[in-house]
Amino acid sequence: MLTDVCDNSSFMAAMLFVKRIINIVFIVVPIILTLLFTIDLAKNVFSKDDQENQKNLKLGIKRIVYSLILLFVPLLVKTFMGMISGYSKVASCYDMATEEHVVELLAQEENRYREERRKKEEEREKAADVVKKEQQEAKEAVDKAERDQQKYDSIDNAKSINGMEDVCTDCSASERIAQTAELLAWPLGSPAKKHKEKGGAPTAAYKRAINETITFPKNQLKYKYTKGVSCSVFTAAVVRASGYDKHFPYSVTGANNHAKNSKKWQGVSPSKAVRGDIFAYKNNNHILIYGGKKGSQYIWYQANLGRSSHNGDYGYAFYGKNPAKKTGCNVWHATGK
Repeated sequence: MLTDVCDNSSFMAAMLFVKRIINIVFIVVPIILTLLFTIDLAKNVFSKDDQENQKNLKLGIKRIVYSLILLFVPLLVKTFMGMISGYSKVASCYDMATEEHVVELLAQEENRYREERRKKEEEREKAADVVKKEQQEAKEAVDKAERDQQKYDSIDNAKSINGMEDVCTDCSASERIAQTAELLAWPLGSPAKKHKEKGGAPTAAYKRAINETITFPKNQLKYKYTKGVSCSVFTAAVVRASGYDKHFPYSVTGANNHAKNSKKWQGVSPSKAVRGDIFAYKNNNHILIYGGKKGSQYIWYQANLGRSSHNGDYGYAFYGKNPAKKTGCNVWHATGK
């Protein structure tokens, strides 16, 4: 325990202070006694009173004896204490009480304090990382559960759509959107009369998708676009039936705003578009789905409200422009599965 105390900077600083006081006493007291003896001796020289001289001489001799005793006290104490067990450790602390040693102990304690603080900081960071990781894992689990629920809800809603069971469930969201668009639209090469509003009709799959994934307000039911003659309704029905985003709006303006503020969608350059990406015109007057490249041609899926009565189109596939040339569009890519 004494050895531990000798490594304590506060104890050793106190020991150093005591040591300095003792050193001062050993220097100052003998000097004072010597001066007093000199004064007594001078009095004897100049005094003619023998009795007074004898008194001063005795006092001077006492002061010399006191000085000698003071000088020999440390030696006597050290000799006596050396006979007592454990004193050597105390003497060792006293001997080590130097300014250099105290400074060294302070530096060591500062280093230990910094090391302990660093370790505590590392432990806090590790604990924070563990908590952050757990929170991230919990968030990912919740997000996955929500995605799965949305996918299964939409799949359940679309069970009666012929062919939905053939749409992939473990592929990317954009591929699933493309396959759903292919299922809901009139296929490539279909006669125009099949998808024209006048004389034509939506595919059975598209009609069921509208009825089962989109709920229109009562005040909108009278409009023809609710029957499928609308680019935005077709796109919304495809995206919702695919199971990826059951809240995708059925207006172009709403689709642009929704995709811009949703983590489910990411804006990409037209030249980077892939099959299943949504092309929404920046002026909000049209929206369609890119179906990928077939040979040297580019497949698109769309519906069209039409500029005059009965001039619209239900959902259909067609060959169109290179997507890289559609620079007037916002291109929205589905980021998940």
